[in-house]
Amino acid sequence: MIFYNDFNDLHLGAPNADEKKKLMTKARNDRYKAKKKAMYKALEDENQKLRSVLEEIKKENDDLKKIVAYFKGLADNFNNQASQLFFQLQNL
Repeated sequence: MIFYNDFNDLHLGAPNADEKKKLMTKARNDRYKAKKKAMYKALEDENQKLRSVLEEIKKENDDLKKIVAYFKGLADNFNNQASQLFFQLQNL
């Protein structure tokens, strides 16, 4: 069995230069794949956090739309009553 560390040093020897090169390449590829997998996991976690924040913003937006609609209804009602009162005062 051949062991290698992060510095591409081979221990317990490789039979020849081609085998050493293959093992070094495999070690480098394994590190690259592990790093890539970790980056994808971090991106997925960040994506999930952003989706959660987006859902909260959508809920708050819906609540704000309801509040705006309520106050718009109050304003329309006030305008209707004010115009009726204005016409009643003109007819006096």
